[in-house]
Amino acid sequence: MPVIINGTTGLSGVSTVNLANGSVTQNILANGVAGTGPAFSAWNNGTQSISGSVNTKVLFGSEEYDTANCFASSRFTPNVAGYYFVSTQIRNNSAASSQNWYMEFWKNGAIAYRGQETYNISGVSALVQMSSTRLIYMNGSTDYLEIYCWSAAAASIGYANEIAYSNTFQAFLARAA
Repeated sequence: MPVIINGTTGLSGVSTVNLANGSVTQNILANGVAGTGPAFSAWNNGTQSISGSVNTKVLFGSEEYDTANCFASSRFTPNVAGYYFVSTQIRNNSAASSQNWYMEFWKNGAIAYRGQETYNISGVSALVQMSSTRLIYMNGSTDYLEIYCWSAAAASIGYANEIAYSNTFQAFLARAA
């Protein structure tokens, strides 16, 4: 026997929702369901200098998409509390002879998680591409994320001729709080 949901009268225990016009919102969905939370994808379409032995914020100047306008100035500040799947990829753009590299997730202005670490790269043309993913809780109001890079010696990161999106930063709401 099929169940028919009437969009104006609803079901017992369910809020009245007009399903036909797409007005289902995060508040109407079950607790913990991601629904239509924030998502973005950004990349660096140029090169950026990294000072030796200094944490440097990675700049992501181009956006592929930003569904809730939560990404600006290379910073992600989601407007829905929950657990966010965050991904980043960094590629050095200069030969890195015997250098150490770190890629870090910074939350609210301080290191929260170290992404990939690469030690003692050798060779005159050693180009390193690091990537990392994390599941990070964000409170939906004041929490923000940024990506930082550290290199033992001055170097550059960024666009490589054969890779259009060498440095990327992406996130989406995986589960609401």
